[in-house]
Amino acid sequence: MEEIWDNPFKVFANAPLKADGELWRYMDFPKFIDLLQRKALFFTRLENLEDPLEGHHPRGYYNAMENASVTVHGPPPPPGFDKVLLNNQKHSVPIYRRYICINCWHQNKSESDAMWKLYSRDDKGIAIQSTVNRLNTCFSSPKTHEVIIGKVNYIDFRSTSVERLMPLPGLQKDLSYEHEKEIRATIWSKDVDGKTFDEMLKMKISKGHYIPVALDTLIERIYLSPFASDWHHDLINNVLKTYELNVPVMSSDYRIIPDDFLPREN
Repeated sequence: MEEIWDNPFKVFANAPLKADGELWRYMDFPKFIDLLQRKALFFTRLENLEDPLEGHHPRGYYNAMENASVTVHGPPPPPGFDKVLLNNQKHSVPIYRRYICINCWHQNKSESDAMWKLYSRDDKGIAIQSTVNRLNTCFSSPKTHEVIIGKVNYIDFRSTSVERLMPLPGLQKDLSYEHEKEIRATIWSKDVDGKTFDEMLKMKISKGHYIPVALDTLIERIYLSPFASDWHHDLINNVLKTYELNVPVMSSDYRIIPDDFLPREN
């Protein structure tokens, strides 16, 4: 009998998140318009991301699997059974990369200069400010996919030691990305429903899924790039009126010297 896969996140544990923890999503103007028009967040497949280790397990996990003793009831397993289990884990990676889809957020109490530069390289960038609770409750019903919010665990993928034996594909990244401070909304793509392993590897699939959201629940404030012109502020306000979305639009000021920092004239 061929194996049918189910949502792997149902068995994954992760650190609890503060409901009022501030979240940020940085984007360019076209992506912002796409969000307003569709009223949906785009969940991209892990295989579309730049990090080639997305969906992989760290070396320490493989080492732990290889050296773990196998306990069974009944006759002992055949020779090399532990190696078969380990190899099956490595074969699962392409499935995780294809069918785990994510929507990424930056967790921080304030704006991030690094994030502005990474994800909004011109003066028309936009940052949506939200919270963990807003993200968790914004998804419209009926839900097309089960959405699970998780904090990314940053670990040394090349280390031979391991912190936990249970893997977290989609919710773990190499330490070199720790500056991103990611919170991820994750789904297990329904493309796989009723499909076998071989079918999942060969299927033609889209780049991801749009998941409907209530924008007024998701968005607490909108911040404009610290390099934005005055006309861009007016443009965004007009766009929000067009889409009947009533949220505050803030001009980023972290690069502006406050007046009270300057000497007073005599």
